[in-house]
Amino acid sequence: MLRFQALPLLFWLCGFLSAQELPDLSLAALSPQLLEGADAVIRYDYARCEVEGFDGMKVSYRFAVTRLRPRAPYDELSFPYDLFTKINKLRIYLYDASGRLVRKLDRDELEDYSSFDGFSLFDDTRYKYARVTHTQYPYTVVYELEKTFRNWGLPEPWSFQPRPRTAVETSRYELVVPAGYGFRWEVHNLELEPEIIEEGNRKRYVWEARHLAPLPVEPYAPPLLERIPYLTIAPERFVIQGYEGSLASWKDFGEFMDNLNRDRNNLSPEMKARLAALLDGVEDEREKVVRLYRFLQQNLRYVSVQLGIGGWQAFDAQYVEKNGFGDCKALTWFMKSMLEEQGIPSFPALVRAGEEDFLRLEKGGVPNLGFFNHVILHLPTLDAWLECTSNYVPPFYLGTFTDDRSVLLITDEGGKLAHTPPLDPALNAARAHTTVVLTPSGAAEVRYEARLSGSYFEDYLGVEHSDPRELERHFLSQTSLRSPLIERLRCQPRQERPEALLEARLEVPTFASRAGKRLFLPLNPVNVFEEVPPELPTRALPVVVPRSFVEEDSILIRLPEGFQVESLPKEPLLLQSDFGEYRLEVSREPGAVRVRRLFRMEAVERPPEAYEALRAFLKSVAKNDRRKMVLVASRT
Repeated sequence: MLRFQALPLLFWLCGFLSAQELPDLSLAALSPQLLEGADAVIRYDYARCEVEGFDGMKVSYRFAVTRLRPRAPYDELSFPYDLFTKINKLRIYLYDASGRLVRKLDRDELEDYSSFDGFSLFDDTRYKYARVTHTQYPYTVVYELEKTFRNWGLPEPWSFQPRPRTAVETSRYELVVPAGYGFRWEVHNLELEPEIIEEGNRKRYVWEARHLAPLPVEPYAPPLLERIPYLTIAPERFVIQGYEGSLASWKDFGEFMDNLNRDRNNLSPEMKARLAALLDGVEDEREKVVRLYRFLQQNLRYVSVQLGIGGWQAFDAQYVEKNGFGDCKALTWFMKSMLEEQGIPSFPALVRAGEEDFLRLEKGGVPNLGFFNHVILHLPTLDAWLECTSNYVPPFYLGTFTDDRSVLLITDEGGKLAHTPPLDPALNAARAHTTVVLTPSGAAEVRYEARLSGSYFEDYLGVEHSDPRELERHFLSQTSLRSPLIERLRCQPRQERPEALLEARLEVPTFASRAGKRLFLPLNPVNVFEEVPPELPTRALPVVVPRSFVEEDSILIRLPEGFQVESLPKEPLLLQSDFGEYRLEVSREPGAVRVRRLFRMEAVERPPEAYEALRAFLKSVAKNDRRKMVLVASRT
């Protein structure tokens, strides 16, 4: 992953006030409007960033937050530092509900540990960590922090309201710059202009937000980046560990990244010979890409490296070749190097990865390093994309991790904004055939076969290479069957496209419930929809369904000898909505019942008042997915 500071949850690390300046921190001093719907209230959140040339800064933070209930954040505080950053001062205080000081944390309560995350081979980032708890709620946590940045000339983004369910009394960011320091700024999701104050040969810019009501947490909501108010600063010139760059435009930022990673494509003569042999006789460009991509997957593995400028700069190709690993930058640039050797152009693309972390930059705006945390590769001649860190995904498949969002292409001509394609609805599907052989006791043998694609395929990505018990645990977490006993379970991914075949044979001792001479059994035994969103008193946010999908089920239930159908839905059921469609058809066959189910959702965005329609549709889907049939023993 890239070493960019990720929006939005790192921005809350801010705060310090002297005793003379402390406002009233009692609960009684809080506005009732800020308490409604809040788990916590930020009383003040101040930062003063003093730019010292193009490669250094001094930043002071003052922060106080009142935790209203146990589920509120901010009981754990984490303060990162690294080769570029030094923590000069850190003090943490605890106040009770009346605003009285309870205690100051001792030094031995501050832990210092590496940020090792389990997949980074090297990482020079460390953290000061403290857990601040109290026996009685509410209570207030206050801290004072001072940091200096050397060989790092980029002011960090600032969030005025970093978390949902957190209200804000006052949030202020001050930027003090010397004469001649040019920069652009942008406030997102909030109308706010700075106050500009002349201070001799320096200027001080002050952005202040007050009385921000808590952001609601609602299902099917827009991405958090489209809701939280935050500030980005883009200097026209900066220096990082001797490398000079500019954020005056996306083009300039792309040029910086291109220069930083230039001459990384030094494949060894031995590697060039291996690639020539691999592609001997291959003329088709797409087939060349597929073979090179499979070579990358079979010979290299992803390992994160976060050392110094290495969080930004890719390892060169020979380093990756020699060691057999690299991070997202290194593997992407290595793939680019192999393609270049064959005359196939490609561009690394900075992206904000995450299943629901969509980033929209269609309007351009001020460049911001914090927008990105990953790199993928774009092939312009094929209009295709490659995810270079996975050993399992098929070529040209991005998936939910990076689909349908803005990216910055790193080209020879600088940075260019682009957009990754959305997941194809036709390729985001689960199509299953289930056969149930029922016994008079209510037990059943269940044979299940599903063809999974898109996000359903991703659910099982790589499990065929893991412990078989992991595949069983994952399957059991997905099925609706009660206490099934697995006799056989197999997952076979396709190599050439994002698809997997899942096969299972199960014994289910309590498939049907027996009451006297009757058996009650589910019409849809394996794939029951249960994720009905809750009822809300009011809906504040637009309703967003991020991706389309289709589920199709064909279920054959073989009846036990001596039983006949007593109760069965007579008419096909059809539910239609702006959000999708649901069908359930039940028919009789000799000695069996056939159930056909279709559930389709559309990627849509609707106004807040449409939430009840969405909830009603999904509630009906869940209700009908739980429908049962009744069998009765024949009289003898």
